[in-house]
Amino acid sequence: MSKPSPSKPAPGAKSDKPSVINVVNADGIHGLVEQVKKGSLDWVVLGYEDNNNKIGLKASGSGGIAQLKQKLAEDQPLYAILRVATAGTTAVKFVFITWIGPRVPALKKARVSTHRDSVGELFGSCHIRMQTDQLDELSPQSIDAKIRHAAGTDYDRGY
Repeated sequence: MSKPSPSKPAPGAKSDKPSVINVVNADGIHGLVEQVKKGSLDWVVLGYEDNNNKIGLKASGSGGIAQLKQKLAEDQPLYAILRVATAGTTAVKFVFITWIGPRVPALKKARVSTHRDSVGELFGSCHIRMQTDQLDELSPQSIDAKIRHAAGTDYDRGY
């Protein structure tokens, strides 16, 4: 019986390395993320290429959350970085969104959990991370509430 190749873990063995993704046009994606950070774009969406572990650009735009939501497919897992101004201030915050559409098959959902952190490294520092399969969770009010809660400035306690 032959030994497993040193470059591959033995069957059933757990690797202590994070899941590796291949990024299509990484330099271009980094440039677009920088445009989001600087304010010339509002969002960038990344997704899988050809049903494998390659991540590529799906869309980008400057039409805010409403335009971003139009790009989220029910049958695809997608990752987005969104630039928002918090309500009542000029402070800019960045949101890392993991979208798992309601019709995404179970194996694709599982792949997201192993790739999310690697995609997060592409986006850099974000104020909040959220995962959803519901478009209504991506309203400006919902996102603002999550940002205020994460920042410890959610003082509206209802009394």
